[in-house]
Amino acid sequence: IINECRDEMEDWDQNKLSNQISEEVCTGDANTTESIHRRWIWVHHITNSGRLKQIVTEAKNLKLGGYLKGGYPGVVVVEGNSISCDEFV
Repeated sequence: IINECRDEMEDWDQNKLSNQISEEVCTGDANTTESIHRRWIWVHHITNSGRLKQIVTEAKNLKLGGYLKGGYPGVVVVEGNSISCDEFV
């Protein structure tokens, strides 16, 4: 599974859906000590376009950045503060 995710991450520039999730992960003072957390979610498949849009919307609402790969397998990576990541999962 990790190798599949790594392969997909190498191609993330070519995946148009990855650009839909906000890249604004952390705002505020550059000297902040808040850490960024990441959650990887692998699913057998994500093919429904409505579900893909829901995932993007939920990530934006929680101010999370990340990566989304629809298809077989489906991969969702979100990053941001720990509470938002946990709520997303």
